[in-house]
Amino acid sequence: MIQGNEFVMLVIGVAVFSFSLAYKDEMKRIPQGTTLRLAFYVFLFGWVATIAEGFFWGTALNYMEHLCYVCSSLLLVAWCWKVSFGSKAESK
Repeated sequence: MIQGNEFVMLVIGVAVFSFSLAYKDEMKRIPQGTTLRLAFYVFLFGWVATIAEGFFWGTALNYMEHLCYVCSSLLLVAWCWKVSFGSKAESK
């Protein structure tokens, strides 16, 4: 069963994804932006999985959803670490 808040998060995530594709050149100015975008894309896949689990493969997609959330969180921590403690040469 799909909850309304899950659907809204997916819609917002797809909108941000579209924005990130439309402004790809401008987003390259973000330090270590590749890691940050990857964290978002994995998180977005988790949102897709939470909607899809309402239709088929409920248990498997539930595990995939939570695995995506963990991986995305670790990528976000890695991005924060690189931006905060990485050398200036690495941030470009």
